[in-house]
Amino acid sequence: MQGLLRLMKSPSPAKENNGLKSISNGTTEKKAEVIPSKPKESAVTSDTKVSNADSPKAHKEAAQTQTTSSGGEIPKQSKRPFPENLNLSNLDDTRILQQTDALDIREQLLDRRDREFERRDRELDRRERELERRERELDRREREFEQERTRASTFVNGLPMTAALMTPTASTPPVAAELSARLEREVAELKTQFQKSLADERKRSETREAQLEARIQRSLSESLDKERQTYYNFMQMSDHEVSEMVEDTVGYLMEKDEDIADRVRFQSLLYLSQEKLASEAGINPDAGSGSLSVAWRLLLGPSLVTQDRLNKAQELFQDRKVSSQTTKVLQNKLAMEYVVEYSSHLRKEGSESGEQSFAPGRIARSAYLETAKRQSERSGLNYESLVTLVDYISPSS
Repeated sequence: MQGLLRLMKSPSPAKENNGLKSISNGTTEKKAEVIPSKPKESAVTSDTKVSNADSPKAHKEAAQTQTTSSGGEIPKQSKRPFPENLNLSNLDDTRILQQTDALDIREQLLDRRDREFERRDRELDRRERELERRERELDRREREFEQERTRASTFVNGLPMTAALMTPTASTPPVAAELSARLEREVAELKTQFQKSLADERKRSETREAQLEARIQRSLSESLDKERQTYYNFMQMSDHEVSEMVEDTVGYLMEKDEDIADRVRFQSLLYLSQEKLASEAGINPDAGSGSLSVAWRLLLGPSLVTQDRLNKAQELFQDRKVSSQTTKVLQNKLAMEYVVEYSSHLRKEGSESGEQSFAPGRIARSAYLETAKRQSERSGLNYESLVTLVDYISPSS
């Protein structure tokens, strides 16, 4: 800025030998560099070219032009290339965006739980209406029973033997008196039986109703307790778990260059080792894939247990003549576990090159060994097993 002020205050700008050139890239400004001054139009043109050259589109066109001119094919771009010019001044904004995304995910889950609770409430209301309907059905049957009993009593009272059913008197014949007494006993027994049956039916109905209500309440309580426990477990998610979730998605953007390089080298080490083992085992790639590494991983499934996958991998090499290097890898259990794992300790998500770029010799042996040593000290990986894999794909000369 001071150089620019001096340039503006100078009476003859054309005689000055130095100028100020400022290049902006995003929100980060590079330091000013002193360059020879030129006419105004030339300076504007050069600034425009520099800013255009720094744009992603210019980088892409330059790479395509260079590859086309050399006569080769344009290589496929990686799915998630790691940034070459990492903007460290935006790390706070990145963290805020990550936390905002995590909170959005949590709010979506909470909305889904609320909708599930509303559905459970509607189910409870439906079951209550069903219980009320059964109570009305029970009342209707009781009324029908009372009507039947009344009808039976009316029928008995309307028999033609009404005179014989009357209280015996001195003028009543002995046969009529005996018949009247017997009919009275039968009517009393029938009435007692009706009352007993009604009481038993009422008791059974109350028992069934209580059992049904208890079963509904127990089922509803279990469902609500399960949902409540799930909801509490979700609400008690720690900040550490949220940080791990963010780290698994975009955390690689804040890593150092050496960590990103280690990820790419480990992925290359696994890819080449799996391809070489698949070739030794006589595995053919799937149609449309063309990758022996993918065919190797699919053939060891569907089990996710490392020991099961290791046993299946060892069965592939039974009664087969293999090289001494392959035999050395098969005899190293930890090295084989790294190669057959479903959730690999080495293959992590993040910035990576495509599998098409993992060609033998693309990464130097010294780079593999450097990564193996650094990660064995940091992550507790077995250094000897990693060196065995390095010797397998990149033997020492």
